[in-house]
Amino acid sequence: MSLKERLQNYLHKVWSKDRDMWVSKGFLETLAKEAGYLGDNAGRRLRELVEEGKIEHRPKGISQEYRYIPEITEIAQITDKLSVDRNNI
Repeated sequence: MSLKERLQNYLHKVWSKDRDMWVSKGFLETLAKEAGYLGDNAGRRLRELVEEGKIEHRPKGISQEYRYIPEITEIAQITDKLSVDRNNI
């Protein structure tokens, strides 16, 4: 699995648990280093994912934070679950 896929998968897992959570660039670089990659390589892969529209970023102090952008099918599944839950009330 490529570093880009690893980063996207990690951010997807975080999003699945907490849709409002952002992950710091430093933490993602540490994950990459633990997998045997250079921190700079992680930064490049994150920028590519942002350009592809798969994740979003925002400034946080002098660094960046990142968050997964769900696909429309993932949003539809959440909406379907909400409508089912609301009908049970």
